[in-house]
Amino acid sequence: MAEHPYAEFLGRVEKPGRYLGGEEQQIRKSGAGLACRFVLAFPDLYEIGMSHLGTRILYDLVNGHADLVCERAFSPWTDMEAELRARGLPLVSLETATPLREFDVVGFSLQYELSYTNVLLNLDLGGIPLRSADRGEADPIVLAGGPTATHPEPLAPFVDLFLVGEAEEVLPELLRTIGRMRREVGRGARSWPLLRARPASTRPPSTPSSATRGASCSSSAAPPRRAAPSACPSESRASTCAISISSRSPRASRSPTPRRSSTAPASRSPAAAPRAAASARPASSTGPSASATPSRSSRPCSTASKRPASPRPASPR
Repeated sequence: MAEHPYAEFLGRVEKPGRYLGGEEQQIRKSGAGLACRFVLAFPDLYEIGMSHLGTRILYDLVNGHADLVCERAFSPWTDMEAELRARGLPLVSLETATPLREFDVVGFSLQYELSYTNVLLNLDLGGIPLRSADRGEADPIVLAGGPTATHPEPLAPFVDLFLVGEAEEVLPELLRTIGRMRREVGRGARSWPLLRARPASTRPPSTPSSATRGASCSSSAAPPRRAAPSACPSESRASTCAISISSRSPRASRSPTPRRSSTAPASRSPAAAPRAAASARPASSTGPSASATPSRSSRPCSTASKRPASPRPASPR
């Protein structure tokens, strides 16, 4: 406990176990011989992040590779945040108490939009510049995925890469590519062609601030926001792809609606209902079905449309 950077004040915060780790089946690896060091910084409290099954799956998946490591970090509660800011200490991982800024890749799982502010909190406490354009060669790559990564624009100035879809298929190889990129060519503009050569599975945000550091990682330029992009190329059965927009034309999807609604208001109008009822009375006034005619209050459709005698209502006299 004495070696932990938070040991001096852990007794002052609520639930200090949130920041210590040491759980059963925790995985710790030394940094020697690793292709990439990855920390999954879940943007919420420890209890919420560890209740997320995807966090456990990615943790086991990455650590299952001998040349990769995945550690965990979570957003601190307000009491711990105040202690860290008062002492100038960074947010560290649970496994090795390593500050976030010392990893090769910092990943965020975006489960809901209300956690976006915690993404900025983790970056700030981790000693990482908030904006992607302000990061240098020594800063880690910031990666984001999860359900809300399909609409990444709110976090576009702060995230280097968005992973849209199932991360299990591409994450290990992506981490190796980034690790090799950092060792060989650094984090400058020359590094992004290594990612651009991969299938169109990841793409950095399309913002002016990321023009130099975030050239498109897909094989072609990003399509317009409302245009239907081409199919995501895939060499395997990977379901992860770039920003996906429905290829169905909005005009085609809305065309049946006016046709159905163009006749419905006429049959439900106050003027059409009495005429339809009047034309139906002579045929059913003496029969037992006269009392079974539905009213407008109980059934919104016209009775004339239900007459078995003819397919259209008789013209009023």
